[in-house]
Amino acid sequence: MVNMPSGSLSSRPMLIRRQLYNIVISILFCWTVSGASPAYPVKISSSNPRILVDQNNVPFMMVGDSPQSLMVNLTATNAAFYLADRATNGFNTVLVDAICTTYTFGPANASLLNGTLPFTNTLSGGDYDLTTPNPAYFSYVDQIVNLCASNGIELSLIHI
Repeated sequence: MVNMPSGSLSSRPMLIRRQLYNIVISILFCWTVSGASPAYPVKISSSNPRILVDQNNVPFMMVGDSPQSLMVNLTATNAAFYLADRATNGFNTVLVDAICTTYTFGPANASLLNGTLPFTNTLSGGDYDLTTPNPAYFSYVDQIVNLCASNGIELSLIHI
C-alpha cells in the first residue's frame, strides 16, 4: 500500500473511485472528440499555436498511425484496404514517407513494388537527380493522397 500524505485520499476505495472517474472522463472526452468528422484541412489555432483545429476551429485530436513505408510496400489495392481499416478503427491521421529506402524498410533504390523509381536520372555520385521526378511514381503518390482523403484521414507526408 502506498503511504499517502495527510489530507489526501487515504483510503483504497476512494483511490479506486478517483481512478475510475478519470477513466470515464477520458473515455467521454475521446468519444466526444472522435464523434464528429473534422472539416479538413486542419490548421494551427490562431488563439493557441500549440493546438490543431479544423476549418471550423474545432480542436483536432490526432489519432495516428505511422506506416512510413506504405508508399513502396503496398499496392494501391492493399493501401485502400489498409486505409479503410485504419479509418474504421478510429485513426484519423497517417504518417507516410513519399520516398523511402532501407531506413524505413523500403528498397535500397526507393522504387515502388512494380519497380517504378521516384526519379528518372541520377547524378555522378549515384544520388537521384531531384530535378527529374518520375511522373509515374508521383502519380502513385497522388493515388495514396486521394485514398487518405476519401477515408477522412489526414496525411502527414514526409518528403525526402
